[in-house]
Amino acid sequence: MLSLKTIIKWKLYLTSSSSTALQSIFASLEEEAKEIFSEIGDKLGSVDENVRREVFYGAGKYPLWAGYTIGYFIVGNFLKKLNKVDWNEILKRSPRKIFEESEILL
Repeated sequence: MLSLKTIIKWKLYLTSSSSTALQSIFASLEEEAKEIFSEIGDKLGSVDENVRREVFYGAGKYPLWAGYTIGYFIVGNFLKKLNKVDWNEILKRSPRKIFEESEILL
């Protein structure tokens, strides 16, 4: 899995380019994030520091920043579904609601 910084750079490039190779890589990365989420979804809300280190910092089974990458796709898909981005309204929503409305990993 790629770092979040690399993903953001690619996403910015993809929005200004029609490179099908990069779009394919990005789609593959999203699928990998979905696969990892299917394994860790039951740990949402966990306060176990070992789980946090494994999911966010690559201290175990999952690659470095896997949790951040999953979050990137959740928020990105949520924002795509909005007609208008009103940050004041978005910030009032619970993380659970944003996750559910993203529908990306359900």
